[in-house]
Amino acid sequence: MAACKSRAIVFANGELGTLALQCADIQADDFIVCVDGGLEHALAHGIKPHLIIGDFDSAESDNIEAVSQTGVERINHPANKDASDLELALEELQQRKMEEVLLLGISGGRTDHGLFNWMLPALKARAYRMRLLDETVDAHVVNRAQPFNMILQPGRLISLLPLRDVTGVTTDGLEYALSDATIKPGSTIGLSNVVCADNVTVELVSGVLLALVNHKS
Repeated sequence: MAACKSRAIVFANGELGTLALQCADIQADDFIVCVDGGLEHALAHGIKPHLIIGDFDSAESDNIEAVSQTGVERINHPANKDASDLELALEELQQRKMEEVLLLGISGGRTDHGLFNWMLPALKARAYRMRLLDETVDAHVVNRAQPFNMILQPGRLISLLPLRDVTGVTTDGLEYALSDATIKPGSTIGLSNVVCADNVTVELVSGVLLALVNHKS
């Protein structure tokens, strides 16, 4: 099924604070997706979803039924499955040909859930651009086809976190520049770089990394 909207806002079931929600800057034409208990976050902020998806073991049953009765699309998955509800939601959005996907509620709660949420961009290349937002960072997924290019205030902190081996990493606008660098997962060479020009770019030849822009420096 194709969706007519080009940006999806995905509410997952982790912690969601006001800073992340403000940074998301949700617009009237965004496609709102609630992944299981993420429905509680959306409803708490008066946001009606277009799609709810999951095995629904964490959302309130009354809320699930209430939004379903208003005509909101619902996709049910079994509790016994080989992928998380969030992974299945990302695959669904790939099928709907979204141009950008923004994830909220992906940090906090159980450590294992949070770590798996943040590793999902490394699973496979997707046609859409992806951002992950929490109370401390605005993270942009960077690969060869999707470089990072953003206007930022000098002095802001930005970290480059490889999710796989990355090669050919070249940056512009950062105090500690990289040129055709190779970075392995676990390396801290990309930690806490400093914006030194209005425009920051990060490009690479292979692999995938997160460009984590700190909300506060």
